[in-house]
Amino acid sequence: MRFLLSFLITLSIACGVLSLPSGSKSQLKGRSFKVERVRRGNEPVHGPTALRRAYEKFGIVPTDLGIDLDDFEPIMTKHAVVEKKDVTEPDQKGAVSASSVLGDAAFVSPVIIGGQKVVLNFDTGSADL
Repeated sequence: MRFLLSFLITLSIACGVLSLPSGSKSQLKGRSFKVERVRRGNEPVHGPTALRRAYEKFGIVPTDLGIDLDDFEPIMTKHAVVEKKDVTEPDQKGAVSASSVLGDAAFVSPVIIGGQKVVLNFDTGSADL
């Protein structure tokens, strides 16, 4: 009986010691990743066709889109004629470094678009809702 009592007390103390929190080391260190950007091209996007492709990709059968897609033609607008100067376009490929915030809850990256600084929030695709 004494042995059993001593064993249980020792076991409970050992479990209590093991369950204590460890030191204040942060296991979540700042992480980052790079996103490659590639310019898509100059062709205009045809909305109904893109919608049809998305439906086919995910196996969705459209019931009614509200428009007739068979004979739908995109509206062609006339653009103003602008005199083109001999200016080369800057390279549209690049990489941006994203840094983690809020303990890897989000990854953000500052990007300059048209002279304005925009902070982009990258979704990691995790499903922890």
